[in-house]
Amino acid sequence: TYTAADQALQLETTAKLFALVERLTFLVESLADLRDQTNDRVGKLGPKDAVFSKKAAAFAAGLDAQRVALVAQQEGEGISGEEKLREELGMLYGNVNGYNGRPTKSQLDRMTALSKDLDAAWAKFTATSKEMGLLNADFAKRKLDSIKPLTEEAWRKK
Repeated sequence: TYTAADQALQLETTAKLFALVERLTFLVESLADLRDQTNDRVGKLGPKDAVFSKKAAAFAAGLDAQRVALVAQQEGEGISGEEKLREELGMLYGNVNGYNGRPTKSQLDRMTALSKDLDAAWAKFTATSKEMGLLNADFAKRKLDSIKPLTEEAWRKK
């Protein structure tokens, strides 16, 4: 008994939410990949590089803190109750996708708010590029490979 317009809005909203979940997943995996690359380089530094090693390790820890801010970390049986951006987007996607009628105003408003949160998280990640450039210069001095953000193409191949 849903109108064609209601069903069209439901499909459109579901597609937008799916794209947001996908974009968030790419961000989370990009943060983890760059963190892992940095930790790998830190592991190759010698004792004489202790100061630089701490700087690089702090960069990796900052990346991990960004990742942890986006996804629930509690493990165990059952529902942990911990909800972060990933869980909120997933729940909203499931609620909209599971109902063939028109999404509610609050669901549409929530999608807009979560989209802004995701944009802010991407902006924070993008802001690390200056610090990454400085680290790469120091890695190059020590004849280590530079760290590089995960490309979307490489991520999709995973």
